[in-house]
Amino acid sequence: LTKVSEEGPASLEDVRPQIEPKVKNEKKGQVIVDKLASMEGTLEEVSDTYGSDARIYNSSDLKFSTNSLPTVGFAPVAIGKAFALESGERSEPVMEENGVLVIEMINMTIAPKIADYSTYKSQIEQRNSARASYNASEAIKKEAEIDDLRYRFF
Repeated sequence: LTKVSEEGPASLEDVRPQIEPKVKNEKKGQVIVDKLASMEGTLEEVSDTYGSDARIYNSSDLKFSTNSLPTVGFAPVAIGKAFALESGERSEPVMEENGVLVIEMINMTIAPKIADYSTYKSQIEQRNSARASYNASEAIKKEAEIDDLRYRFF
């Protein structure tokens, strides 16, 4: 035990070590977003203008169910923005926990239509069947008026 805290809101000095890095990162990110928003040209030109801290990465085979980008990490907001872009379109700078991203959609491949949904249908039916039997037994237990007297014997 290193410290006892009273109930209620903590003082600023108590939470400063937890809050300060987050606020600094947010402020740095906003400065970078403002700087990138004012730049024009191709991504390579923007990267050269920005400096050595800017990097360009390509990612292929991005799926809507993905929540992270290779070399970036967890970036759900950026991925959401990527799926809102059309081919050849560029996003505004997006602030994520791991940095600021500018996404350019090079090419979007539309997934082919699925001809046979039977495998998906059987998976859903199996899942719902198991859930229905479990929920039925739980409802019976809840509604039954059973006195559990096992404690008398053990």
